[in-house]
Amino acid sequence: MLKRAVVLCGLLCCALLVRSGAHGGTMSDVPVVVPTYVGYAPRVDGKISDQMWASTPAVGDFRLVGSGEPATQLTKVRVCYDRANLYLSFECFEDQMDRVVAEYANDGDPVWQDDSVEIWVSPYAVADASKSHQFVVNAAGAKTYLRPDWVRSDEKWRAAATRMADRWVAEVAIPFETLRPLGRNETCWRVNFCRNEIPHGETSSWSHVERWFSTCSRFGKLVPPEAAFRFCTFRGEPSVLKADPSAPSGLEAISEEAVPVRSSDYIIPEPQEVHRRFSKSSFVIEPETRIVIDADAREEDLWTVDEINAALVKLGGKALGVVHSSAFGDDPESARNVIIIGESARNRLLRAVCDRDAVRMPRSRYGTGAYVLDVLPERIVVAGTTPVDTYYGMQTLKQLLKCENGGAITVPAVNVRDFAQFAFRGVHLLTARDSLSYIGKLIDEVLAPLKVNHIVLQTDKIAWASHPEVTDQANFMPREDVPKLLEVARRHHITVTPLVQSPGHLEWAFRNGSNLDIAEDPEKPYCYCMSNPKSYEFIFSVMDEAIDLFGHPEYLHAGRDEFDMQGRMPCDEKCKAIGKEDLYIRDTIRIYEHLKSKGCKMMMWGDVLTKTGYRSRVGSLPKDIVINDWRYAPSTEYPTVDFYRSQGFPVVGCTWYDPRNIFTFSSYAARCGIEGMMQTTWTGWKTEYETLHDHPDQVYAYVLSAAWAWNPIRPALDALSYRPDCVFGKLWYGRDSARCPDFSAVRVDRFCNISRVDSGRAIGWLGRGRGNDLREMPDGLIELEGTPFRILPARLDAPAAVMLGGGAMPDTFATSVKGIGVRAKVSALNFLHGCAFAADKGAKVGQYVVHYEDGKTQPIDLIYARNIHAWDDQSAAMSYGFAWRTRAQDGRLVGVSEMRWTNPRPDVRVTSIDFTSTGTEASPFLVAITAEN
Repeated sequence: MLKRAVVLCGLLCCALLVRSGAHGGTMSDVPVVVPTYVGYAPRVDGKISDQMWASTPAVGDFRLVGSGEPATQLTKVRVCYDRANLYLSFECFEDQMDRVVAEYANDGDPVWQDDSVEIWVSPYAVADASKSHQFVVNAAGAKTYLRPDWVRSDEKWRAAATRMADRWVAEVAIPFETLRPLGRNETCWRVNFCRNEIPHGETSSWSHVERWFSTCSRFGKLVPPEAAFRFCTFRGEPSVLKADPSAPSGLEAISEEAVPVRSSDYIIPEPQEVHRRFSKSSFVIEPETRIVIDADAREEDLWTVDEINAALVKLGGKALGVVHSSAFGDDPESARNVIIIGESARNRLLRAVCDRDAVRMPRSRYGTGAYVLDVLPERIVVAGTTPVDTYYGMQTLKQLLKCENGGAITVPAVNVRDFAQFAFRGVHLLTARDSLSYIGKLIDEVLAPLKVNHIVLQTDKIAWASHPEVTDQANFMPREDVPKLLEVARRHHITVTPLVQSPGHLEWAFRNGSNLDIAEDPEKPYCYCMSNPKSYEFIFSVMDEAIDLFGHPEYLHAGRDEFDMQGRMPCDEKCKAIGKEDLYIRDTIRIYEHLKSKGCKMMMWGDVLTKTGYRSRVGSLPKDIVINDWRYAPSTEYPTVDFYRSQGFPVVGCTWYDPRNIFTFSSYAARCGIEGMMQTTWTGWKTEYETLHDHPDQVYAYVLSAAWAWNPIRPALDALSYRPDCVFGKLWYGRDSARCPDFSAVRVDRFCNISRVDSGRAIGWLGRGRGNDLREMPDGLIELEGTPFRILPARLDAPAAVMLGGGAMPDTFATSVKGIGVRAKVSALNFLHGCAFAADKGAKVGQYVVHYEDGKTQPIDLIYARNIHAWDDQSAAMSYGFAWRTRAQDGRLVGVSEMRWTNPRPDVRVTSIDFTSTGTEASPFLVAITAEN
């Protein structure tokens, strides 16, 4: 960001394009455009008739995504600006104008599926996905804007489009106000101009990308000219500070108490009411403590008992004995040193205790059940309106169990009154060869403890007996594993609904060239032909087998999203005569009627029915179809929910991994009173290891989606008292069970070279100005998620972090630091670190190298968005990536990441650690290291 752009000779107030022959990922080959400064605003009418456009040179040379070959259809872009707006014009030449697609007519629709242009703007010299703005306009002038947080209701950007004989034209005006907050120390901004061309199936961009338009490292540069007004400000570069050569180094034992930065006092999901009894002592679980269950206890009651006993064993305790309430009669005085669970209608002792102690069940306003958890020093009560609600109360109790230093297990004195806002709290999962073990563990360790009650299981990888030809022999879920998984779910009060895709997304049905006789487009098989009777013989046979295999579930999810995304649709002559809109509606009704004949109700995705051409036909569909409305962008409103509700459909909102999307959609869904929320999973058909390794953000999202599906009001997104990634890790790996190592600080003082504060008069951190830095991080000995770190003071003239060089930092910062002394045996190392700037997700930005006494080394790769993040990465800051965070002066969240590395050779002394950068723009930095032994 802080290296001045090199502007070649001939730089005037006009557009300039610089491109090398390569189209890889290095900064040296991204193009540069210099916009024209204009004294008046052009008319945004889609005609580009203002004289200013004629005097503004065009950039082009659009390259195809992936191959990098020139696009066959020419695109010209012109850029200018005034003091208020950035203006762009696109000329999209097309030799098949009669095939240009512009189905979407409403702002906010997914217009990128039409012939469209996209403008990506990051108002920083180093592009960042969490601070990039995406503007999309289709050939009809309909527009959509996706921003780093969510669209405000008063956005004023404008767009218009016009069709001509050999091209279509778009004009766009983007207010600088829309792009705020802007970078505060930038030599340029980063942009890309992209085109979705439907007739030839071309996706192309001005700055070439390998796969995604959103690849920020490939954004070109928008360099302001020497004009009366420059849209970006450059304050200067940071300087290297020299550390005190006599500063501490090596290993330093930590003996004093660290100050916790984050409270561990939370319950997930957050209950509706929690009342702490600070004047009363905790309940102590002793070997003589008994669990009291209903006199007529059923199998499901014993499941609840098993849950609490399993939790006690994990904490190092022993399973408690179980007695029936009849052994105590109805004398509440006899209820001492007991955990009473059940429903008051079935348990006389429970009813007597609740009457005596005024323990009242909350009343749900949403038609869901409720539970109460009441803890006193002499007894615990867990009561629900149904056995399922009692089970949820027990899940809350499990989270309150605490193992004291002496080994005693206690529960704080508390009263919890709770109920769910949504009746449907679901997760959508994918099948693979290890689905039984992976999803079974996910249910037991994560989903059930967080009170999830529904799984929609996409069945593409199940080995269907009716169609063995579609089985993926390298990765399939055996049929016999399905009933076993259903039993695991049943014991945790989770309903499983099978999902069989139709009519599109049938890659699984056409595997190895199978069933091509029913493909709508045999050259690109993706959707079945909806006028071919054989299509229904196939899909009905699979659905029937799914209904039998899943034990005749109440619902079957029929998919139905993105059916025309690939291949020609329609292609078959009969289908062409009907039209794809009527085809889709007829097919939906036909699937519905078949499922109804089998005693099964229908779920389906809701993306297609809100498109132009389908909305007017929605009224012909049966109104008991449950619409799963997936919308993955953060927003203050989700109008498709209102549309479906106005049509009389039950609706389940569906989110993905972005915590902002999960929170805003859940909150909006709660206000609308829909049936529930479901977290979707799109990781590919991967195994447990591959999913956890490649897509950790998606599994961490299960924590947030479960929390907000139960209570969509609290906590607010920016007030989370926990880290979902750490919560998932504790649930999945049991990290809290018995980890009590000796900690030592690895002193990095002598290697520090940069302050972590800025000021208005001088640059200490990265020149963003006072308060837009890391000054709020506490110094001294602090505790983060159970690990102490020694943090150096924040002073403008004192180095407090080790900053490495890279493409966006001055050359005075070295790209490696070697010989950070350890000289001891360690079982693990904990790093508190970050990046000065963002990188593409999955990019290697640096490395630690651990040196052993015997001369061997162990590298630890730093992978962006996996174990390290930029200090101001807004996506990570919201939940998953930061061990510590605060709000900067400009309103953004900032923080640092923590990474724990387990030493594979704990019996060999570690002599030192090297810290190196890969030379990308990211520039990793290090704040502290803590060793465990």
